[in-house]
Amino acid sequence: MEKDQIKKHLAEQRRIIKEVLDSYLEIFDCPCDWPQFIYWVSKEQGPGWQDGIQNDLVDIALELPFYRSNTPSLPEYWLASEVTCERCRAQWKHYSIEWRMLAFQKRLLRLDQDELDLDEFPDLMISESIYATVGHEPHPDIPRITTSEWVQFMKG
Repeated sequence: MEKDQIKKHLAEQRRIIKEVLDSYLEIFDCPCDWPQFIYWVSKEQGPGWQDGIQNDLVDIALELPFYRSNTPSLPEYWLASEVTCERCRAQWKHYSIEWRMLAFQKRLLRLDQDELDLDEFPDLMISESIYATVGHEPHPDIPRITTSEWVQFMKG
């Protein structure tokens, strides 16, 4: 893919992710209790790769006007911020792990909720939007879904 094609693809992917999140927010106040959202923003990545849809979803969510990011009260390795939802008071930790120079794995982990029943989801599932160091790609047994399959997953 040429550089311009990659930029267009990434812009389209980001537009789709934002559209999915916005359509959820037309019905609900915030995504803090949305199982698919919690699953996708909190899943493990790496060690030699990142999931582009996960990173974009974390970034887009953190742009929501009701999420407030604060400097961590207790610094932790790779902890970028502590996040509070002003609508439901949910507490999150935002991690941004640099796994390769200027390449980051982003995660949001909800802190103030009992373990949500996510048994219906695979232990790990990834999008087709993977960035990896050669030789460190995700194991082929990890289920991969296309962007359109991700949209269906998120809509339940």
